[in-house]
Amino acid sequence: MSATRVHQSYVVEQPRLVGSRASAAERLARLPRIEVGTVYLRCEHMEAASQSFADETVAQVLCSRDTRRLVVIAPTPRFARHLQGASLRRGVADRLEVTLRL
Repeated sequence: MSATRVHQSYVVEQPRLVGSRASAAERLARLPRIEVGTVYLRCEHMEAASQSFADETVAQVLCSRDTRRLVVIAPTPRFARHLQGASLRRGVADRLEVTLRL
């Protein structure tokens, strides 16, 4: 008998302003461990986010939960740079996808 792994996806909406590591951890606390899934981080309404928030988001999603991919939709250019830097430092840049705002 063989087991089939099902791809799971989760969408996390980001508020207008986000700041600390604690707020990132709190916002992502309900996500399960989803090794075969994708987390979509929707940032269309975001105006500002700190580097520590970006680092903790990468740590929580790609490192702690071993999620296959983190897809970030419409972040500010600065937040996108913070996420890319965090993913490079943590060795998970190949699992981060960023779609910038138009």
